[in-house]
Amino acid sequence: MTQPRVFGVEQPIDVGDRKRARWTVTNEAGSLADPAEMYFRIRSPAGVETTYEYLVDAELVRESLGTFSSAVTFDDDGSWWLRAKADGDIIDALEVEVRVRKSAFVSP
Repeated sequence: MTQPRVFGVEQPIDVGDRKRARWTVTNEAGSLADPAEMYFRIRSPAGVETTYEYLVDAELVRESLGTFSSAVTFDDDGSWWLRAKADGDIIDALEVEVRVRKSAFVSP
């Protein structure tokens, strides 16, 4: 089964940080490949979900063959969920939870 891999977000993350989430997509042979469709979803601690679609939304970027990224502004503390989903000829998804901590400063 293929899936987006190497889902990374530089940590630690403080409220107000803007970080780039990156992941790769491979085919059944294990080679980097572009799926027919690519989606990226963000769920904030408040439960607000945002979805980006490759070739529709500028926030979802193809960096190179099989490598995608999206910048996320973490504006609330708590658990954030990020999901990359490939669809079409390569079908699978990967989710990751990231923890965002409160800043020690009043206005970060």
